[in-house]
Parts: sequence; structure tokens; C-alpha cells
Amino acid sequence: MSLWLPLELSEGTDLTSGEPLPQGIRQHLQSRKGVRFDHIVEQITARMPTAAEVKQLGMPKNVPLLAVFGAVRDASGRPLVVVEVLLPADRHELEDAYPVR
Repeated sequence: MSLWLPLELSEGTDLTSGEPLPQGIRQHLQSRKGVRFDHIVEQITARMPTAAEVKQLGMPKNVPLLAVFGAVRDASGRPLVVVEVLLPADRHELEDAYPVR
């Protein structure tokens, strides 16, 4: 998993420390910076892994990856945190549920 956020959002937090956080990132940013997460925009793509990803993930080179990007946004739509998760497609199944309005 990779995580990106604006520099000004990480300043004054423990996110730049090498130590584990005593709470989740959401709670940490809310308590330190007063930000409120509102919604997530998610994108899922399938692609073949790079040689480095094959090695890091211990997977066959002929198995696709599912790349899941989630942009966590505030109520105005401004991105606060972007998360990328790489999932070997032969090891994962994704399921989601949405309300019908």
C-alpha cells in the first residue's frame, strides 16, 4: 500500500515519523489537523505487474494486478489523501455494495 497526502497536511503530525501510529490515519489527521473525510472516489484498473512488483509481491509474472486507487476527499471535493493498493488478481475478489436512491 502506498499513501500520499499534501505536505501541509502532514506537517505537525506523526505521519513523518518512523513509529507506528497509536490510531488510524483518519483519526490522527482529524485530531491533529481538524480535517474531516467526507467521501472516497475509487478507481480500479487491471494491468500486468512490473518486474519489481512480481518480486516484491512474490507472484507469477503472468498474473494481472488490480490497482485500487482511492482519493479521500473533504466535503468540497478537495483530495486529502490518496491511497494505492496493489492486489494480485488470482488472490483477491472485490465486492462492493451501494444504496439505490
